Amino acid sequence: MTVQQTPAMFEPGAETMPADQRAALQEDRLRALIDRLLAAGGLQGGRLADAGVRASGDVTLADLPRLP
Repeated sequence: MTVQQTPAMFEPGAETMPADQRAALQEDRLRALIDRLLAAGGLQGGRLADAGVRASGDVTLADLPRLP
C-alpha cells in the first residue's frame, strides 16, 4: 500500500488568493486582453465588435459565455 501525497502548489500566491481578489485580477486581465484585441483590429477584434463589444469596460467575467 502506498501513501498518496498531496501535490505541491504550483503558484501558492495565486492558488490561495481570496475569491474576490482572484475575480478582480481575472477581470483586469480580461479587459486588458480585450483592449489589445480591439486595438489590433484583425479577426478577433472584429468578432468582439460583432458581439457588441466596443470597449473593455463593456465586459465583465459574467460576459464570458457571450464572447467569441
